[in-house]
Amino acid sequence: MRVVLLAAALALPVLGVPTSPKKPTPSNVVANYDDLPQSLGLEPISVYKGLGYTGFNVITPGPQSQPVLVTPSVPNVLAADLTAQLTTGGGARISATYNNSDTYSFDLKSFFISCVIQTNSPVPAPSACRIQVSGVNAKTGVTSVQEIDYNLGTTLPARYLPVSFPVETFSGLSDITLTILEATTLPATTALGFDNFVFTAYKSS
Repeated sequence: MRVVLLAAALALPVLGVPTSPKKPTPSNVVANYDDLPQSLGLEPISVYKGLGYTGFNVITPGPQSQPVLVTPSVPNVLAADLTAQLTTGGGARISATYNNSDTYSFDLKSFFISCVIQTNSPVPAPSACRIQVSGVNAKTGVTSVQEIDYNLGTTLPARYLPVSFPVETFSGLSDITLTILEATTLPATTALGFDNFVFTAYKSS
């Protein structure tokens, strides 16, 4: 009888011991936006490859733009400008915390970036600028900052600048924001070009 009672007791669930949460699953992602519909720059992007976007529109540079500013991939890039801010209701931000997101956090690896003066011409007018990238850690809330100087060089065509980020400070992020600090013209009249965004996403389930 004692053996039976002991076996029954061992079969009972242990109460009050929390189960370990599932570890987020990492996924390496390259976001080049080239599978999105082509656009003249008025089409906002909201969610793409597991992250949410505000302050960006999709733009498809025409053939006349490539001799002036070479894009990292074709046909599409993202543009963060006044039009995009008005369309999406905010500045340039990429986040894992949008509604119904299944992404817990992400590591910022690299992207390509440029600046152009906003005009109505189909031919871009590249501009030197200084950009600030701020990343917020999903666990601690600590913000890491990196500034980028985009210089044109002396000859055309200008090119997007590849930028890499240190794993020590730009990992486990809930969001990043991009801000033009200085430009040849006023920052408000300068557009940010963005392409080939490489990151590791951690899914919460």
